[in-house]
Amino acid sequence: MSIFFESNFLIYASGALIALAGSFLGVFVISRKMALVSDALSHVALPGVGIALLLGIDIFWGALAFLMTSLFLVNKIKSKTRLSEETLVGIIFTFSIAIGVLLLPGEELLESLFGDIDALGQNDFWIILAGAILIIIFSFKFFREFSLVSFSEDWARIQKINVPFMNFLFFSLLALSVAIGIKLIGALLMSSLLIIPAAASLNISRNFFQTTIISVIFGVVGMIAGLYFTSIFPAIPSGPAVVLVEILFFGLSFLFKK
Repeated sequence: MSIFFESNFLIYASGALIALAGSFLGVFVISRKMALVSDALSHVALPGVGIALLLGIDIFWGALAFLMTSLFLVNKIKSKTRLSEETLVGIIFTFSIAIGVLLLPGEELLESLFGDIDALGQNDFWIILAGAILIIIFSFKFFREFSLVSFSEDWARIQKINVPFMNFLFFSLLALSVAIGIKLIGALLMSSLLIIPAAASLNISRNFFQTTIISVIFGVVGMIAGLYFTSIFPAIPSGPAVVLVEILFFGLSFLFKK
């Protein structure tokens, strides 16, 4: 392994990429009033992590596979019932928590929930990089469509937008963001990157574009600051440290609220 990847660059770059992708998507999560859904989706990854550990494969693939399978089931069941996506995700969420606790030993369960900065390797960086690039590319490509669907699905349909496809694509990108972040900050706290930076940004921004930019800044800076705090106090898991910094930003945003 080169000196480049032996340095702290690996950790900080991975964290910045995860925060960039998560806080970008978070603006749409908040606009859709889906904060609790994104939180539930983060926990759905746990059974996938357990299965991956049993099979001896990277937990990213297990988490992503289980998340995508869950999204497929939600869409299938939704077409046969009047229940909302939020309700179905909530049901799968409780099922996932139960299975995750059964499959994961105590120590590995804690690592999956709160992250383990020491577990990050070079292969993880490339996975995170590829995942973040895909999220940003699709988010930019369908920025208009995501924005319209977020504000009004009926208006989006009038504009000839395929709303079901956009919803599935958006949830898929959310699933990918959770999967790439689970090793560094954990499933329990990954949802914080989808919620807190965007919520703080809404307090001080004037328009949707500005909200997106400020959310990304809060997300990336908060991530790097949290990881730095963890490097000073190794006993503190990376996930909680990052969340505390993001909460600080959220609190400070009220001082500059428009």
